[in-house]
Amino acid sequence: MWPSWHFIFKWLTLRDLHFLRDTPHLLLLWGTRGLDDSGCDVWDDMDLGRVVYDDSFDAADPAAQAALLRACTEPPLNEALAVLPQQTQCLMLAFDTWLRDARNASLPLPRAQFNAWLPPFLEEQPSWLAALSVAATADGGFRIRHLVASFVIAIEPHAPASTRRTTYDAWQAEVRRLTDEAPPTAQHLVQTDDKLRWMTMAVQEMLVAAVRTVVPVSVIVGFCFVLIATRSLTIASLSSLSIVMTVVGWVGTAVASGMLNQGLGMVESVVLMVSVGLMLDPMSHICFAYSEAKLQGHTTREAQLRYALSTIGISVLAGSASTALSCAVLFFATIVLFSRFAALFCSLMALALIYALAFLSPLLLLLGPVGDVPAAGGGGRRLSFWRWPLPIGRRRATARRSLREEDSAAEAAAELEMQRGGMAVLPPSSSDS
Repeated sequence: MWPSWHFIFKWLTLRDLHFLRDTPHLLLLWGTRGLDDSGCDVWDDMDLGRVVYDDSFDAADPAAQAALLRACTEPPLNEALAVLPQQTQCLMLAFDTWLRDARNASLPLPRAQFNAWLPPFLEEQPSWLAALSVAATADGGFRIRHLVASFVIAIEPHAPASTRRTTYDAWQAEVRRLTDEAPPTAQHLVQTDDKLRWMTMAVQEMLVAAVRTVVPVSVIVGFCFVLIATRSLTIASLSSLSIVMTVVGWVGTAVASGMLNQGLGMVESVVLMVSVGLMLDPMSHICFAYSEAKLQGHTTREAQLRYALSTIGISVLAGSASTALSCAVLFFATIVLFSRFAALFCSLMALALIYALAFLSPLLLLLGPVGDVPAAGGGGRRLSFWRWPLPIGRRRATARRSLREEDSAAEAAAELEMQRGGMAVLPPSSSDS
């Protein structure tokens, strides 16, 4: 989040090294079966549901004691779990150490001794009360209702989802192993973390999955938009090809420059999802201007492309520049999140402009459709390669043909009237037209 030279970064680093206040704690939880959120009001953010406790959980069972103690001592030995040395906070491990020092005993204990010696231990070390809750039994005694063990794991706070997924999967495998080896009185083990590291991982993975869906759908929508606007399958295909190549070129440039060394994060995913919409703007303007050049009397690819770039090129350049400059101020932000977004966004707009002028334009020059100007009587053809028979296009062509026919009829009637009156017929001047 902060650059390495910033004093906040240095202070947070020193704090984490010496006080371990911001390090992620992974929690193992026994004694619950999940959360019952049936009947919750989705509009009430305080209606959280009800915790469903596991009535079969019994920490006083000797077999359960052994399983709980293994869950405290075995994970730190697994390097894939990334547990920091001497950073395990487990009540059963502390209780076993206290028993060895104060009672010359060790876990597992008989049920009666476990229930008798646990209260004195909690009186001497009351901080462990936060790691459990108790429930009354029918005989007037108590039982541990839920139990929590905590492990400090080595995960960089801003690590990408791919790095976190490796640690998460390792812990999930460890939880399954511990559950399989545990007796029925110590099962239903779940793991979570106290800094939302796994929730952030899930959000990042959802964004990456959304990129795989949004980008193809956006390309298809852009293809349909250009197809309707230009009524040319060739132009729509060339525009979509240019967009796809721009995305591929941008990703390749980002990988080559080291901007995607840690994979797709939140910022990269958001920029990619809006990229097709941003690139469609210059591409569609050039394509539409190219298709409209035929109505201005241009009948060759060179003339149509020259007309398109001369009429809309400056607008495309100004639009791309204004969009990039509006985000360029974020380059000076201290928070890396904003400056990274600016770098990705501006590089995308620059590459889109380059592909629009240096990739799409040559494609139109080589493969673009060529059409003749419609004749006065409605003859001729609009597109020599393909014509899209949309009702809107037919209505527009019909209206133009009707106007030409009405103008011709009016001119003929005026000429006949003047001949009858003995007036010379003069050619229409530019002002009259």
